[in-house]
Amino acid sequence: MQAVFRAIEDAKVGIFESPTGTGKSLSLICSAFTWLEHNAKRSELANESEPSHSGAEAGTGDEPDWVLAHARAKQREKSEMAERELKQRIAHAKRLQAKFKKERRQDERMNRGNSLGRKKTSYSRADSDEEFLLDSGDEASSPTSKARKNATDELGLSAEVRALMAQYDQSSAARASSFNHYSSSSSSNTLNRTTPKTYYASRTHSQLSQFVHDNGLVAQTEVTEGDAAQSPVRVVALGSRKQMCINEAVQQIGRERGTEAMNERCKELLKGKRSTAPKNSGGQQVPQRQKNEKRCPYAPAIDEGGLEQAMEFRDHAFTEVRDIEDLTELGRSLNTCPYFASRLAAKQAQLVTLPYNLLLHADSRLAAGVDVTDNVILIDEAHNLIDTILATHTVSITLTQIQQAQKQIETYVNRFALKLRGSNEMHLKQLELALKSLSKHCLRWVTAHAESKSTEEIVTASQLVSSMDGTLDQINLAQLDSFLRDSQIARKVAGYADKQAIQAANSRSGGSLENRNSITSMRTISSFLLSLINADQDGKVLLSMLPQNISKERPLANAGADASAAPNMIIKYQLLNPSKSFKTLVDQSRAIILAGGTMEPVSDLLMQVLPHVPPTQISRLSCGHIIPSSNLFAAVVSVGPKKARLEFKFDSRNDHALLDELGSALSNFCNVIPDGMVVFVPSYKVLNTFMERWKATKQLDSLMRRKKLFIEPQTAAEVDAVLRHYTSAIEMPQPGMTGAILIAVVGAKLSEGINFSDRLARAVVMVGLPFPNAASAELVERMRFARELASKQQQGSAVSTPKVDAGKELYVNMCMKAVNQSIGRAIRHRNDYAALLLVDMRFARQDISSKLPGWIRSEVHRDLTFPLVMRDLAGFFRSKRTTPNTGL
Repeated sequence: MQAVFRAIEDAKVGIFESPTGTGKSLSLICSAFTWLEHNAKRSELANESEPSHSGAEAGTGDEPDWVLAHARAKQREKSEMAERELKQRIAHAKRLQAKFKKERRQDERMNRGNSLGRKKTSYSRADSDEEFLLDSGDEASSPTSKARKNATDELGLSAEVRALMAQYDQSSAARASSFNHYSSSSSSNTLNRTTPKTYYASRTHSQLSQFVHDNGLVAQTEVTEGDAAQSPVRVVALGSRKQMCINEAVQQIGRERGTEAMNERCKELLKGKRSTAPKNSGGQQVPQRQKNEKRCPYAPAIDEGGLEQAMEFRDHAFTEVRDIEDLTELGRSLNTCPYFASRLAAKQAQLVTLPYNLLLHADSRLAAGVDVTDNVILIDEAHNLIDTILATHTVSITLTQIQQAQKQIETYVNRFALKLRGSNEMHLKQLELALKSLSKHCLRWVTAHAESKSTEEIVTASQLVSSMDGTLDQINLAQLDSFLRDSQIARKVAGYADKQAIQAANSRSGGSLENRNSITSMRTISSFLLSLINADQDGKVLLSMLPQNISKERPLANAGADASAAPNMIIKYQLLNPSKSFKTLVDQSRAIILAGGTMEPVSDLLMQVLPHVPPTQISRLSCGHIIPSSNLFAAVVSVGPKKARLEFKFDSRNDHALLDELGSALSNFCNVIPDGMVVFVPSYKVLNTFMERWKATKQLDSLMRRKKLFIEPQTAAEVDAVLRHYTSAIEMPQPGMTGAILIAVVGAKLSEGINFSDRLARAVVMVGLPFPNAASAELVERMRFARELASKQQQGSAVSTPKVDAGKELYVNMCMKAVNQSIGRAIRHRNDYAALLLVDMRFARQDISSKLPGWIRSEVHRDLTFPLVMRDLAGFFRSKRTTPNTGL
């Protein structure tokens, strides 16, 4: 806790490793909140508020000091009054919850929602195409309304919701109409942002929920109206529409047609755009436009009543610590959309939990209203950081999508040719020309590579631009970038295309809407074109053939050609430099804490993500495990029972003698390891090779005599069932058996995010080293980039450092990150114990073993023969027979 607190206090970037079960989450929570409390008290003692970045006092250098002091005092008094009123509202909401907790039922929720008397606004829209027409060129380029409007549009916020957010941002009073005893107060509940606050980001929804649960364990005192100081920590979770929408009709669309269709339906309902008509002659429901469809009943109206509705949600949300499921249920009880209301509540939260993508992508941050300025950022599971940043900014499109977008733009321009004004017509023509040129280039590339053994090519963005008949050289991509962002052309063109598809489906018998993915295609195309303005050294473009056996879509064929036989291709912009996007977070925030159960190796993180941060501004700490060393047995298994060397290199994985030796070793392990044994292998292909050989030699029967065998399925939906059966086989073993063995794949679902505590994993066996495919074009480029980056850093450093092949270092680090995540599935708490067997002689090498977590590295036996491994392994478990069983 002290290290995290000190990193925040000193405004540093902290890199902290704390194994699972050591209280990492609670340490992060307590450290951050302790600093927030300490900082608040420090501000009080200094008799001044936190520095404002609004520029309110900018340019006041001519006023006397006493005038400035008076202004600061008034602002401080106003903020303190608003904070007190907010806490009083939260206290009132908590009393209401206690009073009505038992009485609330679903029918009462609906009745309550209908009796609130909130003003709801409906919008009358003519059944015309005008809604798809772009604003005038002058309006579209106005700098005063671009940033907020377009970022929220990109997230899918309508103009109505943006208006509500703008109203929420106003500093004028927003009095509580449903709390009459507050309405007469002379104070006003201003809706300023709470600063500083803490943002907590993690990779998965389950990890975020667990963090919120841990946060709830922090002692909270009862809230009373008379003692506002006893207010709980204000926490809110941000999520997606898929997670938080409470409109069942919209949810149903999401289940049937996907997330994009769900998002679009939400936007339509915010504008009263269209509804669903009866089924057509083909038995399908076809959306019909209606002139007077009401807005979504859960969306706050754009008036004082709607603002109060959002504030009521906020008040109830802050009465206790809630995760996304809790906020969604709260939205149902209040008949208020939790997706939008939580974003408004986040302005005054002290802790905001959010997924990686909302934090790591600048447009997503702006869209969600996430302002990291002078705030604290906690990033958990940060070993995923580099891959997540690269994936978030990487864009892939197919030739089919390019052709579809080209056709949509042509149709759109033809329809609105006489109505387009200003610069819109010019930019649309440029976009149409760019798509046509890109489509031609891709068709030429497909023709040249259809019969070639070379199915991949790497080029720079500038090389791609110059190869497109010189078309893009004539276009200012920066201006086109602004147009694509500011005009929201992707959404409008796709919306018009969808309308045409609906009309076509209505006009024909049995019409189908299965391929209504226009919005996805247009947005992907837009994102790809925007990526081409990045510097060549920051990313590359990968062109590759799309295997026909996995390509469900086909490009448009030439006249007379068979479209079903036309080859398809994929073109992808691969970001290589994660530091630029992350630098913005570092520069704007007060402090960033990168935490994880296993952060080793960290050299990639320092070189690729934090090259601009001086070493003196980076704080590092690696905690040991809370278990005693006697609860871990770790050994490198370099040879098998017949003294054959165990080295699972790529070219030896089909060596029958090697596979037989591995099978014998696993059979020996099963004889002494109790309960569950989890075996990790590098890939499904390797797993299949092992299984085929062991079936042929009957070694599989030998394995199954002592333990019931389970294999990780390739389908994620089947994983839970396999885990249930595996657990059952350990809890209730068959006669003569000692539990179960589960063979899993590194990088699949079971290797990360699934905890095998206690009897579920008394041993973890890592077979081989899961190096990525060295022939992959993407990996080759990443290794090249790492070498160039390291060379630049060495040239700019005054300190002479030993030369290291940064590309090879990246290659090994990628492997060891996967290893560390897999072996970290076992030993999840203080009383847990397990054996760790590293079955490959290369684990004994210094460059490999040095990248293991510190608490494991110091315990690994590297020079044991197989008989000694078995002797010590058996002795380890004998010593645990007297230990109370804390497992299943």
